[in-house]
Amino acid sequence: MSFFTKWFGKKDKSEEEHEESMSAPRNRERTESSAPASEQTSAQQTAASRASDDAGTSEPPAWTHVPEQRPGTKVFARYILLRSPELELERFAQALREREPNARGGVHEGRIIVHVRDMSIVADAIGAPLPNGEVEQNAKYNVMWPNAEEAIQGYGGHIRVTVMNVEDSVEGHKFLTNVVAALLGGIPNALAVYSAPMLISPGAYLASADMLKEEGTLPINLWVFVGLYGTEQGGSSYTHGMQDFGGDELELLNTQRSPSETFELMFSIAAYSIDRRLHFQGGENIAFKEGQSLELERSPGAALSGTTMKVKGF
Repeated sequence: MSFFTKWFGKKDKSEEEHEESMSAPRNRERTESSAPASEQTSAQQTAASRASDDAGTSEPPAWTHVPEQRPGTKVFARYILLRSPELELERFAQALREREPNARGGVHEGRIIVHVRDMSIVADAIGAPLPNGEVEQNAKYNVMWPNAEEAIQGYGGHIRVTVMNVEDSVEGHKFLTNVVAALLGGIPNALAVYSAPMLISPGAYLASADMLKEEGTLPINLWVFVGLYGTEQGGSSYTHGMQDFGGDELELLNTQRSPSETFELMFSIAAYSIDRRLHFQGGENIAFKEGQSLELERSPGAALSGTTMKVKGF
């Protein structure tokens, strides 16, 4: 029985058949041990033959199968940075049951597998940092966590959490958020959650994930990164993560507003778009304050490659 089944109390048909096939030889052994000594040798030989047949035909539970990626669906990933690879499975299973009551899964061949509806998550523990110093380089850009560089120093490994076969990006991110939050509840040495270029402390991640669990509030701050930088012409900003939801990344260039005002505006536009599942086309006007509006213009990116949606008039 998987540790998930132990707490969720649900088994599919293949899991029941698997357990029955594994327990049948033991049941026969208990019955045959009470037979007269003259009959036991023959019975034991028969039991051994049956056990061999059972071992060759039993199938693992259905949840151990990770479906191939379906055409037209998406894949998203998060990385939990670790001081040391410790996971309290009971706490994780309990937390996941609370956040995703319909989840099925377990640990199979050293990896965690979780299914909800047609989506699957696989979590793999990797005993090494992410390559090329990527996380350390990006830590400096996280204005919402100024101590990120110091907090992740010396991290020794990570858990890669990947959600597959996502048709609706919002639902996929909700599922991913719930599993990552459940993992954090069972990892005492977690240092951060990483999704390039964003780093989030475990405490901040859980606080936002709890709002999703308790209030249904979408934790956009866990899904979209807002970056800030300055030039002689003024302050600028960009997003990373809007493309996951089918939209263009946002850019705001050379504003004279404060960094906090700029951050708040960019985050508000991103949250408005994702929450309402809107895809801006360019040319739209967004009400900013009474009597004021901002224009969106689609054009080649400045700080980002490709095409981005520029916020004008701020």
